[in-house]
Amino acid sequence: MTIRDRGIMKFMPALLPPEFRAMLREAENELDNVDMPLLDEQHLEHLNQVICESMEYAMSVRIVYHENKRNNLAVGTIHYVDPIKKAIRIVDKYHEWFELKLENIIDISLHDE
Repeated sequence: MTIRDRGIMKFMPALLPPEFRAMLREAENELDNVDMPLLDEQHLEHLNQVICESMEYAMSVRIVYHENKRNNLAVGTIHYVDPIKKAIRIVDKYHEWFELKLENIIDISLHDE
C-alpha cells in the first residue's frame, strides 16, 4: 500500500486570503476600543487634589488616560500644570517628559516605587 500525500492541499483550508486577514485584524482592534467615561465633580476634585499633592512633594503618580479610543497608563512625576494649554507635563523614570491633556485623564493615583 502506498502513501498518497496530498502535500499543500491538506492545509488549504487553514490559509486565508489577505483581505480576510485584514478584516479579522480590524475586527479584533475594534473589540479593544473603549469609550471615554464621564467623570463626576467629586472625582475631578480628587484628581485635582492628587495632582497638587504630587507636585508639592515630588511624588510619583500613575495616570490612566484615554487616547485613540484606548485607555493607557503613564507613570512618572508631575512637573508642571499648564492652565493655558489645559495640560500637564510628566517626567518619567528615564527623565523624558511628555504632555497629557487634562480632559483625557481618567484616574490619577500615587505610585510607590
